[in-house]
Amino acid sequence: MEQRGSVNLALTVGMIGRGKDSQQRQDGVEYVVKKLCQHIRGVVTGDEWRKYEASKLDPSRIELFLDRKEIKSCVQKYLKLHPSHKDKTKAMILKNAANKAFGSGDNSGALHLYTQCLALMPHGTKDVAVVYANRSAALFHLQEYWLSKRDAELAFHLNYPTELHYKLFERLGRLAHGVEASRHFQAAIKALESSGLDELKMKKTKKVLEELRKNPAAIPHGFHQNQGK
Repeated sequence: MEQRGSVNLALTVGMIGRGKDSQQRQDGVEYVVKKLCQHIRGVVTGDEWRKYEASKLDPSRIELFLDRKEIKSCVQKYLKLHPSHKDKTKAMILKNAANKAFGSGDNSGALHLYTQCLALMPHGTKDVAVVYANRSAALFHLQEYWLSKRDAELAFHLNYPTELHYKLFERLGRLAHGVEASRHFQAAIKALESSGLDELKMKKTKKVLEELRKNPAAIPHGFHQNQGK
């Protein structure tokens, strides 16, 4: 099963229960979860459980199970009966509203709107990755550092546009410290080559990233305390 297909299916499963007839769908979710647990207990090996525990991203963990024919079949059967209610037009309206809120400094409002947008945005397009990246920025400013890091990693996982990679690498650098931070800032510098920025802006951005790489700023207050919450 291709990686993107696994992730898209996994994220679609995550939206089951939304939209019309929510109570009926919720009953269906409980049923399908019960069935999935039965399949998982019967077919997943010890090695696969260890891989699951070693995975850091939720989509990667779900992929380990969706690669199993029996589990994938169970999920696909349910999705045919209960299609998700996606609406890109409404999602884009929410995205634009979220961007406006973020630009005005309303990070809480932006977070709420980005989350609503993700519930409606069809998967398999770059817009999903962009919204995760934007939500990561809002979370960063709200000092929800662990969640900001998770959304940034998800954006990469969902094929975030190459020309914008430098922005996410910089954020990951600011969410790390020491050698790890320097590594992210170095990746941001390299990613500038594909950014399409004009010469002057690229030069200014590179200078900032070089300074950060050589002397990483202290990690944001409370980041490590927030991990895993």
